[in-house]
Amino acid sequence: MTLALADRGFKAYDSESMKGVTRLEYKATGEPADWPEAPINWDIYDFVWQEDGLRKLIASADVVFIGASVGNQEKFYFLFDKVFVLTLDNQHLKARLASRDKSFGKHPEELAGILAYNVEQQNKYMSAPYAVTIDASRSLDQIIDNILGHVNTAGK
Repeated sequence: MTLALADRGFKAYDSESMKGVTRLEYKATGEPADWPEAPINWDIYDFVWQEDGLRKLIASADVVFIGASVGNQEKFYFLFDKVFVLTLDNQHLKARLASRDKSFGKHPEELAGILAYNVEQQNKYMSAPYAVTIDASRSLDQIIDNILGHVNTAGK
């Protein structure tokens, strides 16, 4: 998604892969953690944004897209004009995870946890101020067009 937005000339970041922006931490202490082998026990770990790094991304252009799903994102909603919530049923989600290059979601236990959590997370994200629902079962071009239809791109 972020690559498609970048291909259209926008500043777009997948913050999940950016050091200094997102990191894995121990929930109990907030200390950084090394990635464990799959499946990850999310009762022990949290994947969170780091405020300084996030603010730098947001300040990098007038229109910025940041793709992520992190444990502390509600803390930072005030920094965003819009929060796009991509909704996807479990059948489509399973197929998308299977086709990704990333290993997350490929382990059977991890996949089961993701699918069980899917609807709950979508409802949670819809509570964000300025939340906009986007049907993510459509083609990538249609999804991007839908997102851009909600954004003033004059300052791109």
